Amino acid sequence: MDWGIVVGIIGSVIGVGGILAARQYGNRRRKVMFEWTASPLVPAAERDTGSRLAVTYRDIEVKNPYLLTLRLVNVGPSDIASEHFDGGRSIVIDLGCQMFGTLARPRGDLVTTVEALGAPGVVRLSPGLLRRGDEYAVEVIVSGRPAPTLTCPLVNTDVVEPPALRAQLAGSVTLSFANGLLRVVLPGYAGALDGLRGARRSSPPEGQIGNSET
Repeated sequence: MDWGIVVGIIGSVIGVGGILAARQYGNRRRKVMFEWTASPLVPAAERDTGSRLAVTYRDIEVKNPYLLTLRLVNVGPSDIASEHFDGGRSIVIDLGCQMFGTLARPRGDLVTTVEALGAPGVVRLSPGLLRRGDEYAVEVIVSGRPAPTLTCPLVNTDVVEPPALRAQLAGSVTLSFANGLLRVVLPGYAGALDGLRGARRSSPPEGQIGNSET
């Protein structure tokens, strides 16, 4: 095998990747990170055994209660002001479950509006100032397993995943690309890799990282 050709191919690929990365990250677009965590307030074992353990909110029992924490962080290079909300529309977070109310006072300058107790869970953040490095955070009590989704009307603004998840996804993409390249340029690599996979099939999966339930 001509290793000079192999090195040349890899170098070309890295060069193209550098150009693409520069185009993607070299601009000054605003960025916000959306993160959420959800914790069941009644253990599954208690629910399954018909335990009388219950959670109430304003004297109303919450079925299958969760504590849901929402965070929106300005991780970009500049402040986000009210004029960056396209058409004056609010940021909307659909919780994917039933709302009961806020547990902790929201942190940040954005004005928060939530649906009435027992209504489908929606949190709205009215146009306002979110300074660079600042975060908006709120804790809510909900009924049912939450699955928040974000509708973000901010102009010229990217919504990014939590850092740990971004790093994991970036690593997966890089490894997948390298794997495909090595299969092309190195005879016998595919067979060796399949053998290693067979030896590791009994290994347990790793835990989830990023936006998740705990």
